[in-house]
Amino acid sequence: MLVYPMLMVALGCGCAHKYSAEEYNALEAKLKRCEETNTLLNAEIQQTKSQFTGLRNEARKAREEKEECIRDKQAYLDKQIETLQQNKDLLQQISHFKTLMQERKDMAGRVNKIYDYAANLLYQERLADQVYIIKNTEKVKIILPQRVAFAGPRSAWLTPKGVRLVEKIAKGLKQLDPGYIEIGGHTDNAALPEIVKKVYPNNWSLSQARAIAVLELFEDQGIKTNRMCAIAYADTRPVADNTSEEGMSMNRRVEITIVP
Repeated sequence: MLVYPMLMVALGCGCAHKYSAEEYNALEAKLKRCEETNTLLNAEIQQTKSQFTGLRNEARKAREEKEECIRDKQAYLDKQIETLQQNKDLLQQISHFKTLMQERKDMAGRVNKIYDYAANLLYQERLADQVYIIKNTEKVKIILPQRVAFAGPRSAWLTPKGVRLVEKIAKGLKQLDPGYIEIGGHTDNAALPEIVKKVYPNNWSLSQARAIAVLELFEDQGIKTNRMCAIAYADTRPVADNTSEEGMSMNRRVEITIVP
């Protein structure tokens, strides 16, 4: 306010105009009102500044809360996406597990069918201890001892009885039409006599010849060659102890492994 300074200047300079007491009091009252107004305005300015500062702080806080809310929302969405992917993966695993379980169930059903058929087909031979039939969850094995099928411990020639037995098995397998057949030849671990070595140099050759003899009869009975193989195992897979003649006799065998 400029009224009070001007008044003081005028009074200080000794202006010619003489203010009356009434005028002076009026001016002084006006000056006081101006000062009061100025004080009120200053108070309002401070209050406004304080309110502005508060509003600015509230705005900053609101902005920070909004940003945090956006981050939380994005994190929630990311978690939802991750959960959906996990659920998708879990459903795929469950589906795959169900498929595997169904395949195993189907496989077990086919294995049981083959086993039951072979057991009925070779019922008399099993009673006479001429063949053995075993199974697991994936395949069936028909075991032909050497003493039943071949002429001697060091022979790969099928006896007439052995031929009839192998042909009977082949006809049964042809009816079943399995997926694959492995014919494995086995021997004991005894060294071959020199006279035998002229035909079969070692147990590998002997076991291979035994497997091929059975395979060729299967082929003659019409079993597809692309579903068969002959494998030589020699003495590498004994089923009994080779220290006794009984154990060695059990190891001299042909195993027909049937995979549905």
